[in-house]
Amino acid sequence: MDTDDTRPDEPERCIAEIARQRLHVRGYSLARLVRCDEQNGVIVLNGTVPSYFLKQMAQETVRSIQGVSRIVSKIEVEKQ
Repeated sequence: MDTDDTRPDEPERCIAEIARQRLHVRGYSLARLVRCDEQNGVIVLNGTVPSYFLKQMAQETVRSIQGVSRIVSKIEVEKQ
């Protein structure tokens, strides 16, 4: 019997995986630059990107995923 309560349950893992896949498909190296975690429908994006455009692209990429109630963006834009 598995009693490891730290393992995310299936729906949460699926939402996070869908988000990671969408970032990968979107290109622009988003999957490499942005980390994505999810808990209780809240997606948290972390990482550093070279432009505000890519930050917005990452946020919009995960916005339409079913089950996402909120997006917390901790993405930073590189200083030029």
